[in-house]
Amino acid sequence: MGIRSEIAEALPEIFTDMGEDATYTPVLGDPLELKIFIDFDVQFEPGDLTAQTWQTGTQIEILLEDVEAEPSRGATFLYDETTYTVLKVIQNDGFTVKMAVK
Repeated sequence: MGIRSEIAEALPEIFTDMGEDATYTPVLGDPLELKIFIDFDVQFEPGDLTAQTWQTGTQIEILLEDVEAEPSRGATFLYDETTYTVLKVIQNDGFTVKMAVK
C-alpha cells in the first residue's frame, strides 16, 4: 500500500475524532453536516509577488470526500453559531480542501 492509500484511509478517522461539527451549505444544493478544521489568524500569502503585506484571516479545511464538489466562492459553513463564507480555495490535494473564509 502506498502513501496516498495510507493518507486516504487515515484522514476520515482523523476528521471524525478531532474535527469540529459544522453545517456546510453549497451555493447550489442542500446543507449537510460534516467535520471541519478551522484556524483563526492564519497569515495568507500576498496575491502579488511584489506585495510585502501579509493578510491574516480564517481558514477552514474539509475532507473532499464529504462534499459532492469542491466548495465555490459564496458557499457557507455554520460553526459555533457563526457563518463563514468561502472567499477562495487555497489548496486541494485530492484529499482535503483548504479555503479562506470570512
